[in-house]
Amino acid sequence: MIEIEDLHKTLSGRKVLDGLCLRVDEGETLVILGRSGTGKSVTLRHLVGLLRPDRGSVRVFGREVSALNDRELREHRRQIGYLFQDGALLNWLDLAENVALPLLETGDQSRAEIEARAIEVLSLVELEEHRKKFPSQISGGMRKRAGLARALVSRPQIVLYDEPTSGLDPISSSQINRLINDLRQRRGITQVVVTHDMGSAFDIADRIALLHEGKIRAIGPAEEIRRSPDRAVQQFLRGEIDGPLSAEGRHRIDDPPTPPAPGGAPPREAATAEAKGSEEK
Repeated sequence: MIEIEDLHKTLSGRKVLDGLCLRVDEGETLVILGRSGTGKSVTLRHLVGLLRPDRGSVRVFGREVSALNDRELREHRRQIGYLFQDGALLNWLDLAENVALPLLETGDQSRAEIEARAIEVLSLVELEEHRKKFPSQISGGMRKRAGLARALVSRPQIVLYDEPTSGLDPISSSQINRLINDLRQRRGITQVVVTHDMGSAFDIADRIALLHEGKIRAIGPAEEIRRSPDRAVQQFLRGEIDGPLSAEGRHRIDDPPTPPAPGGAPPREAATAEAKGSEEK
């Protein structure tokens, strides 16, 4: 459904993507991890044609995105929902009006049909009773869910998420994760999620990819990534300062593998447990 081959992109004189290759199959949820500034959001923007490759191929639904004309690109974007990092709601519109925007822009449905669909997706994210509130009147977690409702209102085949749980409390994050899992399990929607939230990544992912220096450093099923012998993968999962992902550690990229987190525990929890054990000794 999504095929990226040898994608290169330079922004403001800096090489962001450097030969990126990635495939996302229909109905799967792929999580992309990586340090800030490694090109995760840039990758998402290529999928909807907000950016064009300097070199390489980005194919979605079997079509080369950069080759689409304006009309085709509008139709292409209707098939892809995009949850922006901050929700990107308009402050002067209430939630129902914000959610309805994509349908109003197409002009294909009556006002009554659009309102009914907006209420339907707000109900899906448990916000129907708040539909007349403005973004400033609700919490950050609710704004994220309203943004997801807007991403879903056009019944997309693909949904892209840019940091869907950033800045949220654990309960709000769990609500977002549950929605992402429901969309995959019940509706078969293909999803690409950019996140730094390790708990969320392992909760929702079919596969996880680690993006580093403009390329995919590692990719595989979530549990395979958790137990990866690649020192760069373990450095990121554990949140370690020193290692191949650090600027000062790149010369050590072939260091011996770091053992995976013991007992299959989430890396941060495992590291905390190890530290506590050392203190007790």
